[in-house]
Amino acid sequence: MDIIFVLDRSSSIPEADYDLVRIFLTSLAEKLRVGELNSKGEVIGQAAIVTFSEVGTRRITLQQSRTPGRFAQIARTMPGPEQGGRTKTHQGLAVADKEVVIKSAGYREDQSDVEKIFMVITDGKQTRESKRRGYVYVKEAMQPFFRRNMNVFAVGVGLTDESAKRQVRDMVQVQENAILAKTFKELTETVNTFIQRFCPVPSVCGASDDCAPQATCADIAGGEYQCTCNDGYVGNGKFCLIPPVCGSERDDCNPFFATCTDTGSGEYECKCITGYTGDGKTCIVDKICGTSKDDCHRYATCTDIEPGKYECTCNIGYSGDGKTCIAIAIAFDTLTYDISEEDKKAIVQISVQSGEITTPLTINLNTLPGTAGEADFTGISRSVTFQSGQSGPISVEIDIEDDTLIEPTEAFQVALKDPSYPIQIGQPATVNILDNDEAVIGFTKDVYQISEDAGKAIVGVSFLSGEAAFPVTV
Repeated sequence: MDIIFVLDRSSSIPEADYDLVRIFLTSLAEKLRVGELNSKGEVIGQAAIVTFSEVGTRRITLQQSRTPGRFAQIARTMPGPEQGGRTKTHQGLAVADKEVVIKSAGYREDQSDVEKIFMVITDGKQTRESKRRGYVYVKEAMQPFFRRNMNVFAVGVGLTDESAKRQVRDMVQVQENAILAKTFKELTETVNTFIQRFCPVPSVCGASDDCAPQATCADIAGGEYQCTCNDGYVGNGKFCLIPPVCGSERDDCNPFFATCTDTGSGEYECKCITGYTGDGKTCIVDKICGTSKDDCHRYATCTDIEPGKYECTCNIGYSGDGKTCIAIAIAFDTLTYDISEEDKKAIVQISVQSGEITTPLTINLNTLPGTAGEADFTGISRSVTFQSGQSGPISVEIDIEDDTLIEPTEAFQVALKDPSYPIQIGQPATVNILDNDEAVIGFTKDVYQISEDAGKAIVGVSFLSGEAAFPVTV
């Protein structure tokens, strides 16, 4: 068989619908065995594609389709609807006449035993333009294919305009070959119908079928048929029996959680399936959660997921397999940090002390003044986040003021609070600031000269270097 498709690709066709056209083409080509050879080495099926919108374009010729798989590849990858494109059907028909339905392009015009099909698929009314630009009404444009004695089909999809429907009918000689489909999805469902039209086969039903007397025979494409038992009977269509109770309208066993067993003579038995209890007509889930079989941890939630099966999940703030759950604890790695002023930074570290982070956790770290105040360090309030699987340590820096005052060791605290979900939080840590300053106390003069009649000598004592933040006695 030689079959030529002339396809509308105007902008009125959605891309998703054009994908359905591709499916229609490849399905037909597969059933017509395009690109396959018979036992004599002769090509069985050939197929060509011409598309049109503003212009007509040859996508694949009959000769090119002889390569196995080539037609399907072109059909799947050819361009979709043309943006702003109109329906110039005559442009596509002209290309088909001059470039495709010719002997040099693989058209088997001399082989009378080859069925020759020509099919136009469009979703709209032909666009008029001047004859100078090639306009020919579709009825006249189809004449070359009528003269070649081709079996011409025209398919209109989603047409509501009566003049557009009339154009579809004007493109065929046999009115039964003018086909109107409501949607492109409907078109893809008519592949077998087209195969029967292209390659009619004798009916099997009523001639050589072997359906049971209690069954109905239906012819399917390609000489195949189907036997279906009539109402009131069951079987494969070739053997039909009066149905048992189970599976019939009389079957009142629970439709989801019970099995029905025919016991003979119209008798049957209902039995709840594993994981359910009851008389077979009413079946209740045999739960585990909350019963003696529930072995989830006390800090876990038990969930019945299907009959006889359950799942343990540790509650928020705990980690484990649900049967063993460990509280998640976050704390400083040490409770005391000794920092010299000259370091200028205190670095504290936070880690997961127990459990495992399975959901990202954010916690706030704050500094709390003590004997060390705002003149000694830069207070912070910062969020720290542990990602899933992260255990730390996470380091946080705090700026320390390196002054020149002689001071005793001063301290402030760092504390954790406000976790994004409940967990255990460790104690605040203490940061001790160790003084690194020195001072020299001495007389203000090396020599004091005092007259004997002055009655007393007064000498001065002061810091010769450095200073102190507290009283000094010498």
